[in-house]
Amino acid sequence: MRIDADRFDAVLAKLTVLSTQAGGDVQNVSTKAVDVHGGVHRHRRPPARARVDRATYLTILSRATTIGETLSVQQQVDGVQQQIEQLQGQQRLLANQSDLASLTVTVSEKGAAPKPEPKPLTGAGKALHRASSGFTGALENVVAGSGVAAVILLALAVLAVLGRFAIRLARRRLV
Repeated sequence: MRIDADRFDAVLAKLTVLSTQAGGDVQNVSTKAVDVHGGVHRHRRPPARARVDRATYLTILSRATTIGETLSVQQQVDGVQQQIEQLQGQQRLLANQSDLASLTVTVSEKGAAPKPEPKPLTGAGKALHRASSGFTGALENVVAGSGVAAVILLALAVLAVLGRFAIRLARRRLV
């Protein structure tokens, strides 16, 4: 359950009372706290700095005179925009983590043997988990990057068609 941090103790007490009323007994209570204050503080300023960078690049983009300059600066604008979106997402995640507490409740039949806690990952398990996380992250980056590449290729294709049309038009005028 995700619970407002302010109501966490009250909800935990109510669950204990409900368990007792239902004829059960609480066998284990554990809580876990994660300090996200440093993370929230670290990520408060960078989006503003990135927005200043984006504004600077947009100013440069408005002054670009060649296709090469335009594409180069547009690529920088896209990169900064992606950074802004990532930082905003991290801020939302950290804010969510600081506002809500997690509570895991395991319910079992009265008299049933308690379910064993899962063992923490060790050696090979950790390596496999990191490898799969890394693969997933790399795949996400490829998909995100392919969108930018597709836009650039589309722009180049349009420019090539327009250039070809201009050349044909110029040849006709010479004839």
